[in-house]
Amino acid sequence: NFDAPLEVSMLDAIWGIMGTGNPVEIKQAQAVLTKFQEHPDAWQRVDKILETAQNPHTKYFALQILQGVINTRWKILPQAQRQGIRDFIVNFVIKLSSDEPTLRSQKVLVH
Repeated sequence: NFDAPLEVSMLDAIWGIMGTGNPVEIKQAQAVLTKFQEHPDAWQRVDKILETAQNPHTKYFALQILQGVINTRWKILPQAQRQGIRDFIVNFVIKLSSDEPTLRSQKVLVH
């Protein structure tokens, strides 16, 4: 439901199921993730996911959503939104790179 505030902890929990659930749970979790990823406004939730997610898979998932919008909709986005995405990415990378322990623990997101 994109009308309600995003509960990033739920996405973390779903990614937890992907790694430890039984086949039925994994199939259900995959369906939820696919539906979320395919929503046209999912990219507008990426910043919150990256800033608050605890599970690295959740963060990587958010980056995949962002990559999708950049690859498919970049030229049709208004200039202000493109600039906002650029600024967010630059600030996010700077934040992750600002200290050695954070960079080491989050290096998969920077590469």
